[in-house]
Amino acid sequence: RVYIDRMGVPSPFALEKDAPTLKLTHYVGYLDDRHNGGDGFIYNRTEFLFDKRFWFSAFGHLDLRVQTGMIWQKTPFTHLYIPQVAGKERRKAHSSKAGYLGVEGTDPEILRGIFAPFATDAPVREKRSYTKLDLYERGLLGGEGAKEKREALCRRLGLPPLSSNALLAAVNLLGESIDPV
Repeated sequence: RVYIDRMGVPSPFALEKDAPTLKLTHYVGYLDDRHNGGDGFIYNRTEFLFDKRFWFSAFGHLDLRVQTGMIWQKTPFTHLYIPQVAGKERRKAHSSKAGYLGVEGTDPEILRGIFAPFATDAPVREKRSYTKLDLYERGLLGGEGAKEKREALCRRLGLPPLSSNALLAAVNLLGESIDPV
């Protein structure tokens, strides 16, 4: 009988982790949103897992687990950004590690304002589609002090500090200008 990490319960097969374990999974999903006016969409998600136990003689062992995944299509879900507001949520004893409020602690009026442009009866805002070249030309990408300039722009727009790719997606989504004021 084999007793392996199961509090003395016999296992019908060996569950040793000495040999590396590789796991590749793929999921296909369909979201039928036709009742909301959409036409449905299919998404594909692939995940990879590597698991290995390393033994260190008298010191015991180290379990290494590496897991990653990817969604292959663009999903019709929009990323929304809440402003960074310092503080502590009422329901928590301590503030977050970063010291900012989460969605639950954000004022409902602010959240309504964030969702307003996506309401079905909201007026359509004309949006400019910025590219990485636009960020580069304005010194927000690839130059000295670019990170500080991006952080200043994020503060002006009420966004958390974002990477250049995330900032590009956010300003294109929100229809905000990246030009200095």
